[in-house]
Amino acid sequence: MSGILNSDFLQVYGVFEQLESTKEDDKVFAFTRTGEGQDAVVLLNFSDVDVDVKGLPTLQGHKLILSNYVDVAESEAKLRPYEGKLYVR
Repeated sequence: MSGILNSDFLQVYGVFEQLESTKEDDKVFAFTRTGEGQDAVVLLNFSDVDVDVKGLPTLQGHKLILSNYVDVAESEAKLRPYEGKLYVR
């Protein structure tokens, strides 16, 4: 992941915060890592069904840099089964 973010700082020292709306969710785990002018948002779907993630904070200004699906969905509003996405700004 260091090659993706071009900085070990965010991985090692960045502040981790689980998104409040996913704390009680058994399907979606979403969190941010923030530090030194960078931030990353990670969205993970641990279920075998599509999951609506409309209630999560906006990803405006973030760039999708990693996904486990080859045909990445344009919509930020849902995650497909077992989909994971990494956004950075």
